[in-house]
Amino acid sequence: MKSARCVKAAVLFLVLTVFVGCDSKGEKPGATTVSPGDKAGASAPASAGIAVPEKDKTDARAEGARVIAQMKAGEFPAIYKVSASAFKQLGTEPQFVAMMEQTRKKTGALNSSKETALETGPDKRQMVTYSVDYDNVKSNLRLSFLRSKEGKMELVGLNQKDDVVKSGKNAKK
Repeated sequence: MKSARCVKAAVLFLVLTVFVGCDSKGEKPGATTVSPGDKAGASAPASAGIAVPEKDKTDARAEGARVIAQMKAGEFPAIYKVSASAFKQLGTEPQFVAMMEQTRKKTGALNSSKETALETGPDKRQMVTYSVDYDNVKSNLRLSFLRSKEGKMELVGLNQKDDVVKSGKNAKK
């Protein structure tokens, strides 16, 4: 139990370091990783041999569309409220909202998104990847979902890496 708390604290520290220290480490502004439930599938390749019900893929896409819409609207508390308990273990709702708002200040508002991939992890995690266009950057966003014991598809990971800083009057320098 004590080691689980240490792991949680280390992961929370890592997530906070990404948000607070990204500019000092040479990373792109706005890099976001909020994925407490995504540890197992983060580096593991998708497994082609896993039989996944089509409903899982359909539900993951629907939940992804909901999360994207909430991100566009800046409804970060709503994203947190319906996420998986593992997602919430890294921090409180105010901490999550503050991190998302800080990221939004750097990236600008979310303008559009296009699904580019849907993969299944070894634990039947559904990972939906989007190409997203913000005011200031183009990015890739991966949302990870797992089905709860109650049967609901829940957000367990939100990972974003800003690939291209846009130029023009809206881009931050």
